Amino acid sequence: MCDQYISQKTVRDIYVALCSALAAGSGNVRAISEKFSELETNSSRVDFVYELLEKYGAFPKLNVINKNAKVATDLREKGNDFFKMTKDGFAIMKYTESLANAPLDSQEYALAFANRSAALFRLKLYKQCLKDIEKALSGDYPKHLHDKLTTRREKAVQMQTQQVKMMYHEDAPVLGSTNEFIECAANCVEIRSADDHGRHIVARRDIKIGDVIAVEEPFTTVLLKDKYLSHCYNCLRPCFNLIPCDNCVLIMFCKEGCKRLAWDTYHKYECSILPTLLDLDLNKLTLAALKISILVDLTQGNDKGSTYKSRNYSEIHDLITNTRLRSTSDLFERAVTAAIIFELVRKHTKLFVDGAKKQETFKELLLLHLQTGPSNFHEISEMAKNGSFYELDEIGVGAYSFLSLLNHSCCPNVVRHCYDRTIVLRALRPIVKGEQLFDNYGYHHAVMKKEQRREHLHKQYFFECRCEACVENWPLYIELPKRHFDIKVSEEEIESLRNGSTRLAKDIAMNLQNLAEGLEKLRPCKELADVQEILKQCYALCGNKRITF
Repeated sequence: MCDQYISQKTVRDIYVALCSALAAGSGNVRAISEKFSELETNSSRVDFVYELLEKYGAFPKLNVINKNAKVATDLREKGNDFFKMTKDGFAIMKYTESLANAPLDSQEYALAFANRSAALFRLKLYKQCLKDIEKALSGDYPKHLHDKLTTRREKAVQMQTQQVKMMYHEDAPVLGSTNEFIECAANCVEIRSADDHGRHIVARRDIKIGDVIAVEEPFTTVLLKDKYLSHCYNCLRPCFNLIPCDNCVLIMFCKEGCKRLAWDTYHKYECSILPTLLDLDLNKLTLAALKISILVDLTQGNDKGSTYKSRNYSEIHDLITNTRLRSTSDLFERAVTAAIIFELVRKHTKLFVDGAKKQETFKELLLLHLQTGPSNFHEISEMAKNGSFYELDEIGVGAYSFLSLLNHSCCPNVVRHCYDRTIVLRALRPIVKGEQLFDNYGYHHAVMKKEQRREHLHKQYFFECRCEACVENWPLYIELPKRHFDIKVSEEEIESLRNGSTRLAKDIAMNLQNLAEGLEKLRPCKELADVQEILKQCYALCGNKRITF
């Protein structure tokens, strides 16, 4: 055993240390690399690396963080400091963190609910305030403070009609037609396959700007770590009166229903190891791969047939891995990650009650999805205030099998926006019958030079982009030509959209769609780029939009 490897902090550290140990030990890294390259299955790759990690004592120790009354008290007092400064949003976050750390049904647990109710009351969130008061009074809340809390309850009941209105999003668009072959899509598209494009989406008829092409729900989602104290871990909705997991100090839920569902399906398996996984600096895609691997047995009995259904695990399973295009070092590092996760799950959870066969399946699927994730999983976002203006803020990641079939373009003809965890796909440009639909993978011609785009795309997605913008070498936005076309959107309107005016967004969207249609023949140009960005802002403001205090 080599103690120096035990002390490594992240998965990346462990991988680097293992490679150093192999080079220093056997001196024949090439032979090990060649042997690893010959392996044909994901489970055998994980087993191969597992033996090496075990040999060098490189598996990390479990980080156990128990609920602690002292920690909860300190956090609650920090919340009190914010409350005194009338920084109620910050106060709520600290009270919520105090709740997460407070031993269940302790006095600290009740005090955190009570203190949070005061901040909620001041923000005119009376319904949430009343729920917190009930939880405090039904717990071990000090008797001598009951009168203060019951008085607040009476006032909150009286003030409920003045509750702050919080609509997270407008009604999600519905499909205008049914596609007999793709459950989540309109009948304007179909799935095709070709050697140079793989599986991809093609228009069956002409599609206009703004047309809703698909409305897809995810197979599963993962919440980002920095949203644990503001959003529900299960449904990803923002919530000001989150309730904690009974066991860990990290995870919060918006209601008992989400809490039970999460525990019954996946959280009971990850709860004890999640602090360690986060300490290891596992990213959102890795956590999503783990969650899928946990859920698979719970989603058997796929409705197999001629219709493409996003809820079927088989659609997620069949997404491209690019295994043959990956370097040996890339695949080896992913196998290290999989082996470490497997060991934590094996030793510290009850997932493998069915014995070795289930273990083999888990290893196979985990490494599979560690490869499919970077090329296929999608961001879940919401509009949130950043200073004075609203802009998109990532809150999580989801596995959307149909959307994953969209290929990339640096000048895309579709755009995605979120309504809760559901993603709505709209046409951003006119799409003619027979034309392929193209999404953007985060590398747009207007903001990144061609050489940089191609470098990033090849590194993550293993292809060389040949879209219109790349072939014709379209310039950055700042260098785009002007066509002296009046886009008829005032500076005041643009300012209102930046300030989050959903009403204006709905009012001008149709006009913007018509403008974009007229500008297509002049592309590429600044005016079309401007109209498209304003239009995307309008669509975004109708989707998830979080109120902050």
